[in-house]
Amino acid sequence: MSSLQTRLKGRQDRSSKGRETPPAIVSINYREDDRAQQSRAEITCQAARSSSNVREDTKSQRPTSISDTASIVFTGPRGNGKSSLAVISGLLLRRRVVDVDADFIATHGVSKTGFKRKYGAENLRLKELETTRTLLMRYDKGCVIACGPQIAAEQLRGFMTEYRKTHAVIYVTRSVDDIENYLGVKERGKMQQWMKNIQGNYHQVSNFEFFNLPERWDEQEQQSPALKRLQYILSHRLVSQRKVHALQGTQTALARFLAVALGYNASSLSHDIFPTIYPSLPERRVYSNSMRISVTALATEKMTIGEIPAGADVVEMVLDARDPRCSAAMASGMVGRFMAEIRRFLAVPIVYDVCMANKDINDWPLYFGMLYDGLRLAPEYLTVDLDATSEDIQQLTLRRGCTTILGNQDTTVAKSDFWLSSEPLVQYNRAAQLGCGVVRLTKPCHTTGDNFSCLTFIEKVKALPDGIPVIAYNTGDKENTQIEDVLPRPTTLSIRERWGSLFDMHILHHLEFFLVGSVKNSLSPAMHNAAFQILGMPHVYNTHEAKDLEELCVLLSRPNFGGASVSLPLKKDVLTLIQRLSPSAELIGASNTILPVRGWKEDLVPSDPRCKEYRHRAGPVTMLYGDNTDWIGICACLSRSISPANSVNHETTGLVIGAGGMARAAVYCLLYLGVRNICIFNRTVSRAQAVRKHYEQVFGKFSQSKSQCSPQTTESAQSTGLRITVLESIDIPWPSNFCQPNIVICAIKAYDNHLPATRPFTMPPAWMKSPTGGVIVELAYHTPETPLMRQLREGSYPGWSVVDPVEVLFEQACAQWELFTGSRAPRKTMWEACLNQYANAMERDDYQNSKFGISIRND
Repeated sequence: MSSLQTRLKGRQDRSSKGRETPPAIVSINYREDDRAQQSRAEITCQAARSSSNVREDTKSQRPTSISDTASIVFTGPRGNGKSSLAVISGLLLRRRVVDVDADFIATHGVSKTGFKRKYGAENLRLKELETTRTLLMRYDKGCVIACGPQIAAEQLRGFMTEYRKTHAVIYVTRSVDDIENYLGVKERGKMQQWMKNIQGNYHQVSNFEFFNLPERWDEQEQQSPALKRLQYILSHRLVSQRKVHALQGTQTALARFLAVALGYNASSLSHDIFPTIYPSLPERRVYSNSMRISVTALATEKMTIGEIPAGADVVEMVLDARDPRCSAAMASGMVGRFMAEIRRFLAVPIVYDVCMANKDINDWPLYFGMLYDGLRLAPEYLTVDLDATSEDIQQLTLRRGCTTILGNQDTTVAKSDFWLSSEPLVQYNRAAQLGCGVVRLTKPCHTTGDNFSCLTFIEKVKALPDGIPVIAYNTGDKENTQIEDVLPRPTTLSIRERWGSLFDMHILHHLEFFLVGSVKNSLSPAMHNAAFQILGMPHVYNTHEAKDLEELCVLLSRPNFGGASVSLPLKKDVLTLIQRLSPSAELIGASNTILPVRGWKEDLVPSDPRCKEYRHRAGPVTMLYGDNTDWIGICACLSRSISPANSVNHETTGLVIGAGGMARAAVYCLLYLGVRNICIFNRTVSRAQAVRKHYEQVFGKFSQSKSQCSPQTTESAQSTGLRITVLESIDIPWPSNFCQPNIVICAIKAYDNHLPATRPFTMPPAWMKSPTGGVIVELAYHTPETPLMRQLREGSYPGWSVVDPVEVLFEQACAQWELFTGSRAPRKTMWEACLNQYANAMERDDYQNSKFGISIRND
């Protein structure tokens, strides 16, 4: 047993049934001194001792608790985007939005410029202060408030000092260039100093800070060779003409920020967070990867967020308290910008880590000052050195908000029997008593026996009642036991190498994955195999044309069976082979994903078949678990395509074209998004009626699982607000009792010009009169262009956009890969593989001649 295994073990999580074993997070760090080595990773640790006292004014900015109903305030100088953020937050949280400047105009019937002209600058200033104080008190609960620079005025600071103790006051920052561009400033340079001068005032009246990134198309993706190739082959396809959806990237980053800052369920704010990885918290999953990144490397542009390798479960941002470049990056808002980029582009939790190599007693105030500054940015995790005084650590944990505090202890000088002594358990208990949510303990490795001693310590911690997750591992040369002594020892370890080591040592097993059913021209093998390869997993994904369930049973019972993607015509039939279904698969009535579970027992924890502990394991299959990712593919695309103007509300109407398995997944997706007015059109009306009846019957059960509330007394759709109607003809006008649809999902066969009996489907103009436009999701990808896509390309439909079917296929494949492995999908790699394979398919004569113009996603 090597220390690599030791690192991967973790503290068990107690539940009502038993214990679940969360792992250590392996800490990996980018090297700053060698750009050529940025794709590598380095295990590092720091340690020091002292005591500290933290400035009371720094601590007072952190509220000990904020009510769920307390209003939220966005503030900052003009041009920072606070009004837009308030509107987005209001939509996400379903709260009333109050704009102080707009209220001023509504109340006084004149703009601030007009008021100033009429009454003078001093009277305007006094009126602004009065209005701001009045509105903050009047709309004290249940609102999102956008407030301008007057909130930082000296006359309001006393009021705001008390107000921020019970409310989230978010200071919005933005790059000076973006503010100058927005305001049309011609004389550049002066605003930089002005922003620096006023920043302290905003810090005094706020307790959170959010960096507002600009909405720009990803230039790196535009330069993708695969995308360029597809642009050349299919110049008319919308996948090559995708545009930025207004404020969609901002909404994604803001939703993740609010989830941590205010303790909301992230999936309820951001509909692109799906139940594909379990446990959801990385410290409670086995074999989680933490990528450590130096803020100095980012600030000096030695690397960018886009260069972070695939496979990280969390990103750990490391600041050196003594490095002036880190202090400057923090003061300028650059650290906040890096965190906003991670939230938007990587969508993984963030660990905020401040370190000092050689600590002196006078360094602790600086250290804790940087920690409290970090809490303003709402990281998911924040590390604290356990060498600090108990008082300082406890004060930090009391003011942590919803951030998890990770107590870190690097023991640089330790006896050879350290793990067997009482010292590590004392450190662990102290961290838990002080309020830490996770503990990380490390020491240098003296002998290979230290690895076994570390495992013994972990087992001892597992036996403790009501414990917290622990990360424990050795550092140094002797901790790496799988490499011969005669070979040069590597100083770095990449995520790919780490996964490879786990399989080389047979801790994890090589498995086979399959696409079963109709497999011709599938893009899935290319995506899944590319993902396995980039992360160093030796799995393979093949196609298998199963003719019946008996043949499929033989495949599913193989000792090295890892999982299967199920295509038509087996999605419904396969349910007879599955012992347990996910809630979505059960309600949809179809499964396109099968997971094997080995060693399953109902009375043991982990009891969730998705748990990562069941993945990468060979052996006899004791249970099959079925899930459905078709709806996830649709939902992920809709989540980034619905503009804030079309944000889902009680009047939103969705239209589903078709009545097959994909149509059922589409209806489930709409329900998940909160749409309660749904119309279904299918040429065979009876099939559409069957879909309507099905969801009216199961909607009560859906509502219970989604809201996690007590069971309702009835499953009647009328009592829960669901309205589903069937459109019996394409020629009828849009129903007067439904708003015009702004979400359309086309889940029917693509038109095949070789089959005269089929008719091309296009949207009737009477069904496309939404004043704010909408989005159409097309699911037929086995054809260069569907009639509906051509209609949108050639016609004039303001505000309407189309989601390319390849994007939906890609998203559901990423969701499947995460279910198969229990790890984050390497999306960039899978997207490149998807585009390349699709370009290959489109180049073939079969596709150019539309011989296979029928999607496998059909009725």
